[in-house]
Amino acid sequence: SSKFLRSAFAPLNEINEEVVLPDSTDENEEAFDIKSTVKDYHLSQNNDDADNNEILEEQQSLTPSTLEIDRKNRYFIGKDYSNAYKKDVTNLEDYSTDYIDRKSIPRMPWHDEAMVVFGQTARDTARHFIQRWNIHKHQKYPENDFYPFLLPKSYDDTEDLTVENWQDFLESEPFRVNAQCVRSVGPWSAKTKSMELSIQNAYIQMIDAAKHFIYIENQFFITIAQDEVVRNKLSEVLFQRIKRAYKNDEKFRVYILLPLLPGFDNMKAVQAVLYFIMRSIIKGDNSLFKRLEKAGITPSDYISCFGMRNHDILMGRLVTEIIYVHSKLMIIDDRMAICGSANINDRSLVGNRDSEFCIVIDDVEEEDSQFNGQPVRVGKFCSSWRKKIFEMLLGIQFENPNNIDVTDPVSDEFYCYFQNVAKQNTLIYEEVFATMPTDHARTFAQVTAYNDMAKLKDTDPIEAQEKLKGIQGFVVEYPLYFLDEENYLPDWTSREGKNTVITGNGKRPVPETVGTSLSQLNFDYGSYSPTFEKKLIEENRQDGYWIEPFQVDNQSPIGLVAYGLASGDIHLYQNLSTTKEPGQTTLIQKLNGPVAMDQADITGNGINDIIICYQYGNTMLDTDPEGGKIVWLENPGQNIVNNLWEMHYVGKSTAMHRLKVGHFTQTKRWEIIGLPIVSKPYDLLSAVPVLLFRQPDNVLNATEWPFEIINENFFHLIHDAKRLNDGQLDNLLIASSEGINRLYFSKNLKQWMIEKIGEGEQEQKQQTTYYGSGGIDVGRVGNDPLAYMAAIEPFHGNVIAIYIKNTNNVLTQFQWKRYVLDIYGYPNENGEGTAHHIVCADFDNDGDDEFLVALRGPSPNQGVYFYKSIDLSRGLFNKWKVSGDSAARIAVADYDNDKLLDFATISYNVPGYYRSENPSINVFYNRFTQNKPQAEKEMQVMKQNNDLLFKVPRPNEASQYQELPFITIDGIRLSLAIVPPHSSRQVDNNTYIKVLSGIIIWTDSSNQSYEPANYSRTIFCEPRTVAPLKIHSDNRRIRTESEGALLIIFKTRNDTNPIHQVGDMKNMIIENSLPEYCPEETRQLDFEFIRYDQYDSRAQFKNLEFYTLKGFGINFADNNEHLCYMQLWAAGQGVNAGVHNHAKDRFCEIHISIINGSEEGGIHYLRSSEENYDPLTTPDSAFEKLPMPPFYEQGPLWDIDAQNKPVLRNDGTVVYPWHKWQSGINRLFNQSFDVWLVVAFKSELSTLPASNESNETFVPNVLNMFLTLLFVYIHY
Repeated sequence: SSKFLRSAFAPLNEINEEVVLPDSTDENEEAFDIKSTVKDYHLSQNNDDADNNEILEEQQSLTPSTLEIDRKNRYFIGKDYSNAYKKDVTNLEDYSTDYIDRKSIPRMPWHDEAMVVFGQTARDTARHFIQRWNIHKHQKYPENDFYPFLLPKSYDDTEDLTVENWQDFLESEPFRVNAQCVRSVGPWSAKTKSMELSIQNAYIQMIDAAKHFIYIENQFFITIAQDEVVRNKLSEVLFQRIKRAYKNDEKFRVYILLPLLPGFDNMKAVQAVLYFIMRSIIKGDNSLFKRLEKAGITPSDYISCFGMRNHDILMGRLVTEIIYVHSKLMIIDDRMAICGSANINDRSLVGNRDSEFCIVIDDVEEEDSQFNGQPVRVGKFCSSWRKKIFEMLLGIQFENPNNIDVTDPVSDEFYCYFQNVAKQNTLIYEEVFATMPTDHARTFAQVTAYNDMAKLKDTDPIEAQEKLKGIQGFVVEYPLYFLDEENYLPDWTSREGKNTVITGNGKRPVPETVGTSLSQLNFDYGSYSPTFEKKLIEENRQDGYWIEPFQVDNQSPIGLVAYGLASGDIHLYQNLSTTKEPGQTTLIQKLNGPVAMDQADITGNGINDIIICYQYGNTMLDTDPEGGKIVWLENPGQNIVNNLWEMHYVGKSTAMHRLKVGHFTQTKRWEIIGLPIVSKPYDLLSAVPVLLFRQPDNVLNATEWPFEIINENFFHLIHDAKRLNDGQLDNLLIASSEGINRLYFSKNLKQWMIEKIGEGEQEQKQQTTYYGSGGIDVGRVGNDPLAYMAAIEPFHGNVIAIYIKNTNNVLTQFQWKRYVLDIYGYPNENGEGTAHHIVCADFDNDGDDEFLVALRGPSPNQGVYFYKSIDLSRGLFNKWKVSGDSAARIAVADYDNDKLLDFATISYNVPGYYRSENPSINVFYNRFTQNKPQAEKEMQVMKQNNDLLFKVPRPNEASQYQELPFITIDGIRLSLAIVPPHSSRQVDNNTYIKVLSGIIIWTDSSNQSYEPANYSRTIFCEPRTVAPLKIHSDNRRIRTESEGALLIIFKTRNDTNPIHQVGDMKNMIIENSLPEYCPEETRQLDFEFIRYDQYDSRAQFKNLEFYTLKGFGINFADNNEHLCYMQLWAAGQGVNAGVHNHAKDRFCEIHISIINGSEEGGIHYLRSSEENYDPLTTPDSAFEKLPMPPFYEQGPLWDIDAQNKPVLRNDGTVVYPWHKWQSGINRLFNQSFDVWLVVAFKSELSTLPASNESNETFVPNVLNMFLTLLFVYIHY
């Protein structure tokens, strides 16, 4: 009955007294009343006086069972006949078995929204159904009378339907609205003459028309602007609408509700959908949030994303589960809505894929409301719908003790309240259940650590229940940074049945990281083990804070200056060689609370003095208003043991925390930049002054140094700075609450400038009040001294991040990309982490800097970690723990004079703040490079006659990626590249790749089905065809497996025209592109196209516009086996480059088109090698034609036997048909040359693979296994 139907869809905790539910029997044949049981359950849940233990025990008795109504029929409760986590039901006869254990895993609740329409709109809906029914009837069952053709009804009686019949379906009177049916259909789905995109058009027009707010709830949110794969335009119009609101200074809100994990088709689908949702919202330059940020807009001011979650007690155990948002709804300004079957993705919106149907609602009946406190008129239907949803999400649909008003979703007050409820619910669920997904897990390593955490639901279930009383409704924050540092786009498509299943107790497998698995990286770097020999210098210290290398004079060994904040004793430590015991330390000065130091030759006598600040105060809050003093300590040279060093006053500023000495505005006098941490006592919020002290004329007798305030309104909470030099003046990188910024003096503008590098850590701002950056250093890679920045974030933070730039050697005109490498534990009760200092240096002498991180403790986040770059462009590093001692700071120098950098640490020990056990000073001598062979270039080049000969490793034995550019032809650079096994290389729109040996693999979704498919490329494409060298890869990378790959990389200019026209060979620019480390004789070799008639005097070539450039040989380095020889050719329009069949040649050649000046040039060949060629009688029409666009390769022309080997003549020569390169004619140009590369392979190495097609191959993916584990885990 309709009454029972209404009851079935009533809220879960409402008991409808009018409905009589049937009594049932349990497995012991004892009757019980379902309604009473449910009602009692809710009463127990709402009884605040009930004993929590009794509640837990009571729920344990509610076990699901199969209930008999009579001996022939059964009444089933909650049976899972399908479980998309694992598979569809297969054993239909096993009706009593669930596919997962419902005693431990709750059923996932779903959230959906729907509406009922009457009248003409209902008939429109029926007509859409009838149209599709009749199409399928006609296509599949034309002769089967059981399935009739349907006829649509008229619209004459729709008014009666609207007025009279609503009582049969609804308990309250419906609203009067204007309604429009919209669809996504096309010729295949509805036999329309063209695609219909009215759903997408409706979304776009409604978003653009929104004046106050947009509420979206959808199963997916995949819409990326300016994307090659995702084509729908919703993201673009949403960005433009928010941008317009920002420009007009309007209050405008966007609420988005999504499932916390999307899709259930299979684990691959989850990976792909999650990847594209994150790319749509926040990940990547084309995401909505990143585009808003580039426009200077703070996304959270306008748009917020949410999910849903619930919890309960199952079999006496607390459990939680995400609520799967399955809705497809958008409400605009409480006046318009669209609801139906369409997801926000291309499958639903582009028209030629899934058939979808939605209804657009425009309210007719209005009522008064308010937005942002201002009166407005809204629609009764849309307003009531949106309010019911918000009340449900916030948990106030039945009881609203705080009188929360959901009328105004635009105001700051309500917007913040909504966000705060979601945040509070999220924090409670994370504390009780350690829920997944979560923003705390940005890497797989963090997932493992978070997974292994003790959960309050297990350790103290009573306390957990108390915590859960703070949950309001169902809304939680959407984890936008979940696995943010991992690439989880599926690399391989597979059927779900092939996935490895991991149980809930299984351990996470080693993850795959952007084409290179960590297991393989560890294997590759297995012989790379940073080893340091520890030597204790001093133990049982009173305190510990600062340590720095210091050399008293040019004859003395490098020593250390170290001190703490409490005792104030500044000591010099010498004799740090491993062969000697540390001697007596030298007290050089005693100060009240010394903090930071730097060193420079202030006196000009050739030895460094010490500049130091002191009298800090008790704490950062309780600073000394008369302190923050700076002095310089005069180095006495050889007389250091006699007296304290003479102290010279510089100046002061309260809470002076860091200082740097240099030449910041000029180069004649020393300048000191002072960096306080706060501006005054008990004020952590005001900006701090940045001061510049200039060296006076008489530095020895001056009472203080003149100073100026550089800036006093920008920086807050400065914790570290790094001095750089731009070739003329010094400048500073400053780590503060503002993130990483460069402070420099512009000589042209005669003023100080601040340049933003990155904003640092922002997620902890609400939790700890700390944000931005707290430590900074710069790493060199090769010839680039500014290849990356390593940072600790935020102040006294727990986050280790790196910043990578996109150009070399300068600090301007580019952007930095931030990667989070590690998060060391959670902030303590003061909101602080354990990381305190970070330093970059080249410890392994390979020309690239590694970096060290100092962690103060407590354990396990204590000691020193060593980071080594694996692939800097992707932010990939390996790390090793090289010390377990508390470390406040790290001092890097060659202490034992063995040409290798060592490091020293001092324990962090500040009384009243943080104290480590047994504070000590230790030196760690570098030992790991002694056994490490010097990294050599595996690919070598030499001059052989007038050719270049490359000696390369076999790809499956290569240990490192190497790319060797060798020639540039009119802006097109050719390089050889060796890609080791299980590695990857980036590709872009200007990169083209030819495989010379091995196999490359990539995944592409830009096919006709828009589903990810896998492609591979080997040494040859299909015989007698052409194939493009361009790669369309979803993640813009190609990868290798165990074979590795040797490649030719063609790199074009960004401004390459569709037709690359070379009108005169004299104007073609050819450059030798070999890098500086190659032998000089190879770099001095001139490359030049020579007209071919200088080599071949036959009449057919005389004065012909036909040229060649020799040449490039490639041999394998292990046994000098020849792989191939490469030669460049060029021909003018209409040129026949000579018909030939290699009757005397033992190689197998292929052609690669580089420039096709006529757009028609290519290979012409006779169909069979048995056909004879006579230049006088063989017509041109006898040749098969293979036009070769630029950057296409041609497949084998030679004859191939049953074993896929070249057919050889008795003398070992290769059997070919007659063939030629034939240039075309483009009458737009007087002349336009073709340029192509011929690669002649050794015939013995020219066997074709068994199958030369691009295959979709299943490879087990560890991320699949991880997500399988994750899906099991999130139930607990």
